[in-house]
Amino acid sequence: MEKGEGFNNSLLSVKAFGSTDSGVSFLVFLEGKKIFHAGDLNNWHWSDESSIEESKEAELNYLKELEELKKEVSEIDLVMFPVDNRMGTDYDRGAKQFLEVISVHFFAPMHFGNQYDAANAFQETAEKMGAKFLKITDKGEQFKI
Repeated sequence: MEKGEGFNNSLLSVKAFGSTDSGVSFLVFLEGKKIFHAGDLNNWHWSDESSIEESKEAELNYLKELEELKKEVSEIDLVMFPVDNRMGTDYDRGAKQFLEVISVHFFAPMHFGNQYDAANAFQETAEKMGAKFLKITDKGEQFKI
């Protein structure tokens, strides 16, 4: 799928949104729930390594994609979003910005490899911003929402 394309059948509906890196992000409507898989959509700024101009450009690109999503939906039941501590100081900036723009019921971190503690460090922030955080402690965990 490309950005803007969709898929519908009797079980679900999927719409592709943009990414700030590879591929697309997906908004899925399933059994009355709205689920968003961010893919590589994030504020991929590397403030410890990038110039101020590069960081600003990355942020503007991300916020533009986020506004496009907000035009479609202002509330999401579950978001799966990158919380990648390789980004350094502001590893959670994109996730915070997402939660500021879109109301989220459940937040599941991704893009953290086996560094569960690093990903789960975002729990307090996510919950202060109104999202229940799905704390991941092992591969293959399942959650019922």
